[in-house]
This record gives sequence, structure tokens and C-alpha cells, in this order.
Amino acid sequence: MPHSGFFHKFVLNTNICIFLNPLTILTKLLPIVGHVSLSYSAKFGNSQIHIYLGQQHKKSLVACEGTVARLHCEGQAIYVTSATYGRTDKKTCSARRPADQLKNTECFTYAEEVGERCNGKQWCKVKASNYVFGDPCYGTYKYLEVEYICYGEFRLSLH
Repeated sequence: MPHSGFFHKFVLNTNICIFLNPLTILTKLLPIVGHVSLSYSAKFGNSQIHIYLGQQHKKSLVACEGTVARLHCEGQAIYVTSATYGRTDKKTCSARRPADQLKNTECFTYAEEVGERCNGKQWCKVKASNYVFGDPCYGTYKYLEVEYICYGEFRLSLH
């Protein structure tokens, strides 16, 4: 079954040094299959490293300016794949807002702080505010848009 999971085995010899981030693989595969299982192995001399990440589930949320984004992965861990703060359309978070606060739809900043605060935790809160992310578009009503995955089992073993 092509969508039942993903298995990646990678072996290094002692003369080659290559860095491969398993979570980078996850973020590329997740939009295609919706969930991923990843197994990663690397061999360094006589030592082997095995990493296994269990079933993955993709989530997204929007928090309007001044409100709090609540990321949650019950019994699992958060990994933020994308986060932006600003405005990219006129409809999101537009209720009861004057038109002049919605017209600038080409202003946003990448919100790395969300990943820094939330990755690896089961739950996390981040306020959607200029204080946290700066003001990428003065006079525009903004929102925080976050995409993240919840990954289940994480095992790391060194032999």
C-alpha cells in the first residue's frame, strides 16, 4: 500500500559524513499522504543509530491578532511545519473589521518563534501579536497561521 507509511533506511560508512534530518523528510511527505511513519537508521563505524517516528497527523489553525493560538497533540508531540504572521487574504479574521485594515494582503513574516516555543511539546500557547512577531504591515489587522504535525511514538537507540 503506497499510503500506509514510509520506511527509510540510511547507512553511512566511516569515510562519509552526511546529515539527514528525518523531520525534513516528514514535512515533504506529509502533504502528499496525510500521515507518515518514519524509520531511520545510520551506521557510524561500529555504532548504529535508529530513529523511529510513529504515525503522523497534520493539523492547522488560525489565531486572529490579539488572540492566543493553542497547539495541541494529546499524547503526542508537536512539530511546526509552517507559521506566518500577517495577512494574505481579505476574508480570514475579517469579522467586524473596517475595510482599510483588510486591504493589504501581501504582508507577512515567517513566525519561527512558534516552532521554537512549541516543538516537542504536547501542547503550547502563542499569542498572535505584534509584540511577539513584530509588525510586518502597520495598520493592517493580522493573524497567525500555523501548520503542524503531531507525531506519536519517538524512539532513539544507539548500538
